[in-house]
Amino acid sequence: MVFFPKVSVVGASAWCFSFFGYYSYLQSLSYPTFKVQDYEIPTIATPFILLVASALIFPGSSFIGHLLGLLSGFALAKGYLKPLIEPSSKVISWLEERLEKYIDMIPIVDYYKEKNVQRQFVNLNEDIETQGNVLGTI
Repeated sequence: MVFFPKVSVVGASAWCFSFFGYYSYLQSLSYPTFKVQDYEIPTIATPFILLVASALIFPGSSFIGHLLGLLSGFALAKGYLKPLIEPSSKVISWLEERLEKYIDMIPIVDYYKEKNVQRQFVNLNEDIETQGNVLGTI
């Protein structure tokens, strides 16, 4: 609207705001605030500042669409959308059963079916003993 008033671009900005929300939430876990001059600004507020700035610079843009993108990024980072994004093993197995003859037709690909894969989960909170030298030491 400011630089090219007769050109419209639709859709990508809401994705950008969802990334802003996602990464600002993750960053706020490590760094709750950051300093600009003499002001302490909460890290989680950064995308809202960008939201207001984009609404002022581009008055015809969808404020609600950007806000919903931002909130969906926060929801994804907090884990609220995980059931929608990561399908369960039952769903994958059900799809594989129905698509088995088509999967078998794929050449040169080793396809490992969900029912044949053994899951091994690693607890990253446990102390892991390493073998050998740590990099940078003799």
